[in-house]
Amino acid sequence: MRAITQQLELVRIDLDQEDDPQVIFETLNARGVKLWPGDLVRNYVFLEATRRYGNQQQVTKLYETYWKQYDETASAAFWKEYVRQGRLVNPRFELFLFHFLTSQLTKLEGDIQLAHLYRAFGEWWTARNINQPGDIDTALAEIQRYSELYRRIFAQNDDDRLAVFGRRMRVLDNSTVYPLILFLCVERGEETKTELDGILTDIESYLVRRM
Repeated sequence: MRAITQQLELVRIDLDQEDDPQVIFETLNARGVKLWPGDLVRNYVFLEATRRYGNQQQVTKLYETYWKQYDETASAAFWKEYVRQGRLVNPRFELFLFHFLTSQLTKLEGDIQLAHLYRAFGEWWTARNINQPGDIDTALAEIQRYSELYRRIFAQNDDDRLAVFGRRMRVLDNSTVYPLILFLCVERGEETKTELDGILTDIESYLVRRM
């Protein structure tokens, strides 16, 4: 109680009519309390959505349709789990964003670095030339599609070919091929299961032989 009554400090920020509270929130957190890149990406996306839609109900619907699964639903535990990639430990959602953005390198300049995910996402967003509300839906639907495939890679006790591939890659401690697999599955589709199986088998064989 003493700490609360004598040491706790509150800060009040008065906003003018033209001030955007989400911009201020993002700035304060980016410069003060460290947020994960995924948090900054979420703030960026829904700041843009608020600007484009101008309707909070539409923005809320957008969040519940495309983003809530990463934050609040039962599946959020999967995305928030801390996992190791190389020497670093990050929430799985950050690693997904890294692999997703790497798969989009034709739309970006330079390599993607985990430390600069937020900036890389902004570059990807800009490269898509998102100007209309419908463009935001399309972009988030694309991220969702990639995330569904990414989650299949980590499915446990599943005979799904992507899950089997993922388990083998974890045994080999190799995640560098994930962006390629995600790209092929989305851009080329999975019309032919035999073709997908052949691609995954070739990659597995190559990685084992070069060990």
